[in-house]
Amino acid sequence: MEVVSGRVKEKSKIESLLKFLHEYAYIETIIMVTMYLGVGYLIDNKDICMLNSDISFILILLAIITLFHGFENGILALTISSLCYVVTLSSICLY
Repeated sequence: MEVVSGRVKEKSKIESLLKFLHEYAYIETIIMVTMYLGVGYLIDNKDICMLNSDISFILILLAIITLFHGFENGILALTISSLCYVVTLSSICLY
């Protein structure tokens, strides 16, 4: 960081990274939930949210998202995963 005439000329790399992560938190949340659901589909395509496992992975994911990105992103992740669960459940019931 360089100071010119009492003003900061440029931000440090860490500040730039934090600003970038803050601006794109919704996109990161959507990508994380999509990756979780993709792995769940690869493991068991009838239970993509992995709700029938011994460990509640969905709670771990929601806790991580909520702690790092806040309540709004936690609700967004919960909504996306709930919609995917309902769609999967309804498609299983059709067969």
